[in-house]
Amino acid sequence: MHQIRTRIISRGTDMPQSASWQFQHSLVLFRMYEQAPGHTPYMAIAEDENGQVVGQLLAVTRWRKSLLPLYLYKQARVFGTGDYTDNANPQEIFGMLLGRLTRILKMKLCLYIEFSNIPYKMYGYQHLRACGYFPTGWMETHLDLKEANPTDRLSLKSSRYLKEVSEMGLQTREATSDAEVKEFCKLLKKSYRYVLQSFLPNKELILEYHHNPQIKIYVTTNVNKVVAGCVCLFANGNAYGCYAVTNKKMVPKNHAFHISVWHAIEEAYRRDCGKFFIVDAGQPSMHNTLTKMMLNLGAISTNKYRWYHLNIPLVNTIICKWIVG
Repeated sequence: MHQIRTRIISRGTDMPQSASWQFQHSLVLFRMYEQAPGHTPYMAIAEDENGQVVGQLLAVTRWRKSLLPLYLYKQARVFGTGDYTDNANPQEIFGMLLGRLTRILKMKLCLYIEFSNIPYKMYGYQHLRACGYFPTGWMETHLDLKEANPTDRLSLKSSRYLKEVSEMGLQTREATSDAEVKEFCKLLKKSYRYVLQSFLPNKELILEYHHNPQIKIYVTTNVNKVVAGCVCLFANGNAYGCYAVTNKKMVPKNHAFHISVWHAIEEAYRRDCGKFFIVDAGQPSMHNTLTKMMLNLGAISTNKYRWYHLNIPLVNTIICKWIVG
């Protein structure tokens, strides 16, 4: 392998010129994080002996705080395992970038680091364990949009539910104004307040999402009041839904159907996307309604890992050596 040099960049102005990268590890997303208060992006890049970028891995940190319940901590999130040129060795460069990135995130006093959306279960296993990460089980679900029209997959019960919410006057569409996005943010913050593990973007970052052509925010309204919504990223020929939320007091009860997510699935089909993923649907729980919805629509499930590094050395060591093994 050629001589590879790694470094960490925390300012967009310092980013070198590179090829067209996947959105999740791109300069565009880096700058969105950079402009959002409370978020700090870190791009780990690998360069060959000619100074050409052959791989990059984007992480973002953010502060989470609340008065009720009382907490304040910094967390870090990495979506995927990076992006690499065709002539690079992804696994080897990933190990180099991972080590460099982990050291800087620990120095920045992140309580924990999370790696999600790993390509397959054992990807980078040796490198992640060597850097002190431990895995948790995760079930990834995705809907293959090339097999059939999503409408044809609806059960009779789901079809009746959609008819019921339509007759009530509930409509789902793309958010058209900053005011609607802010309403969605309030609903999202209230719903995720007690979920300490979640990496929830703040209002400013969601507004950045709203102004990006690759990201759509779908809201369900009732008499011009936002009662449900979700965020959907269209990238790499696929669609990625996340941050699905519903005001249960304003929407008819259905524990296995999210009307905003359904609209995102229909839009992904119209855009000729290959697959539709729900980013946070895979937490192994029988009560996860997004997982139920996807499986009822005929989604494919795959067992994978999410990886964590807790920045409390003794506790992290106990988990790695004695609990995970």
